[in-house]
Amino acid sequence: MGAQAAWDMALAHGSVLAALAPIAACCHWPEDAWNREDEIFPELARLPIRSYSCETDTRGYRERDFRWLAKRRGLSDIPLKKVVRLTVAEVGRSNMQAILSTWGPLAMLGLIRGDAEGHNCWDMVYRLESTFNLFAWMASSRNMHGRTLLGDQGDTGGSAR
Repeated sequence: MGAQAAWDMALAHGSVLAALAPIAACCHWPEDAWNREDEIFPELARLPIRSYSCETDTRGYRERDFRWLAKRRGLSDIPLKKVVRLTVAEVGRSNMQAILSTWGPLAMLGLIRGDAEGHNCWDMVYRLESTFNLFAWMASSRNMHGRTLLGDQGDTGGSAR
């Protein structure tokens, strides 16, 4: 599943997901999203989100979406930013950084600065676990508040006898 499909899944079913980690795609909100804000927000209210993109890929992220989400979650819309210098040994080139912006414990936007490739940030994010912590974060994510996809839909089969 691509990052855009992951965002679409989160808008529709985020309350049943344990976490969301779209890479190199921002959320494309439905045209009527602002009219349905109160309907959409509960799907994202408790969903941990980590999104990654190259800073130059302006179609790969929207900080304003994270600001909106933080405000709706009752947090400041001003992120805490941490800049991590990436070494030549790690990435094979100099002058590269990871800018990690967080809005509380449930939302993080990671941007890679200095990458000439423009769109492919996933190779770096997957390879540099010590910087991005994606796999450990995903493995530790749990949805303690959500419902199960099939468990809340009632009995669809015959009765056991």
